[in-house]
Amino acid sequence: MEEFKGSFVSFLVLVFFIAFNIVLLVHGQLLPIVSDHGENTSQIQTYIVHVLKPEGSNFLGAEDLENWHKSFLPNTTLDTGEPRLLFSYKEAISGFAARLTPEEVKDMEKMDGFLGANPSRTLHLQTTYTHDFLNLSTLFGVWSTSNSFYGEGIIIGVLDSGIHMPHPSFDDTGMPPRPAGWNVSCYLQTPCNGKVIAAQSFDKANSTTPPSDIDQGHGTHVAGIAAGNFVDNAEVLDQALGRAAGMAPRAFISVYKVCWNPGGCGSDGILAAIDKAMQDGVHGNLQCQDHRTTICENIPLRIYAQLHPI
Repeated sequence: MEEFKGSFVSFLVLVFFIAFNIVLLVHGQLLPIVSDHGENTSQIQTYIVHVLKPEGSNFLGAEDLENWHKSFLPNTTLDTGEPRLLFSYKEAISGFAARLTPEEVKDMEKMDGFLGANPSRTLHLQTTYTHDFLNLSTLFGVWSTSNSFYGEGIIIGVLDSGIHMPHPSFDDTGMPPRPAGWNVSCYLQTPCNGKVIAAQSFDKANSTTPPSDIDQGHGTHVAGIAAGNFVDNAEVLDQALGRAAGMAPRAFISVYKVCWNPGGCGSDGILAAIDKAMQDGVHGNLQCQDHRTTICENIPLRIYAQLHPI
């Protein structure tokens, strides 16, 4: 079992530090303030901006990282009072998400350290037939092999519309103890348990918004497919009575709510959730995929934890 668990590599958290005075030396003065009144108001949108880390410099902490990112902006707030900087990324990419006009992005291209910027996109929820694709319970499937531990000890990060905790798939009966050192917040109104060990929201307005899934159900469905616990006597309208389970029924679930109704799934929030999942120590690779592109721009990792043999 130890050999199996060793095949999963946790994301290593790499934190870089730089003093704020170095930030000022690199960029000097901020760009002139561009008014967001009148015609510019309709042009303001969220961009994901990629920047270089200053060579030979280290970030002192989250505040100085934000100050470095703010130094690329024309000013820190819009005339409406809303902050320009929405997310400051540490692990997933070197960059940030901010409210900008196309003209402001073009001016930013002249700055040292700027790599590129793309508008944040809204993705839409989908469902796939993962059980058939993975052949979990076939003769030579991973559940049938002698070294199958049903994902025990693995933490799966689910980036979706949240989770509905009362669902029987998230009962913690038979679950192993939580991973040593795991200390990630749970903002659900129904407390987390030994199965769902963390739940966070990536709402631009309020990061403590409960990541519940009572309005959509997609996140609950996806979390159940990935790591739902064993549920005996499961049925649909008195049909297909049997034992239900996710692909890795003994794996832990860490929830990251990035999809909203209305509003969809903003790629800036998705990237912020990936960034946080890497810091939390979620296992596996994360990737984003939708019906228009194979890999969503800005997001280099898989959205759903892609399991190795369990």
